[in-house]
Amino acid sequence: MRGNYTSVYLRKEFDVSDASLVAGLLLEAQFDDGFNAWINGHYVGGGNVSSDEIPFDGVARSQAGDDLSFRPTTLPNPSLYLVTGQNVLAVQMLNDSISGSSDAWFDARL
Repeated sequence: MRGNYTSVYLRKEFDVSDASLVAGLLLEAQFDDGFNAWINGHYVGGGNVSSDEIPFDGVARSQAGDDLSFRPTTLPNPSLYLVTGQNVLAVQMLNDSISGSSDAWFDARL
């Protein structure tokens, strides 16, 4: 990414057998430097970002460092966006600058 771009977009499909049985969701993410996340186009959270709408050439708020712990985010009411069958988790992963960051990574569990 260094010198070329500050964000990467990721998508992961997942199946839910009965969305009406899901009372709550927890997104746990490891990231460097920041991210925004959506499920089925509904914004559900982020980390180390200034807004839920960051352009493709935007940046994370600051350098996050190499914290490898999964950081939890309790997601809003799943009945607003989760469906029975196929769902999509979409992520915008962001670096803190176009030239200063030597790495970028993202991992999540839902």
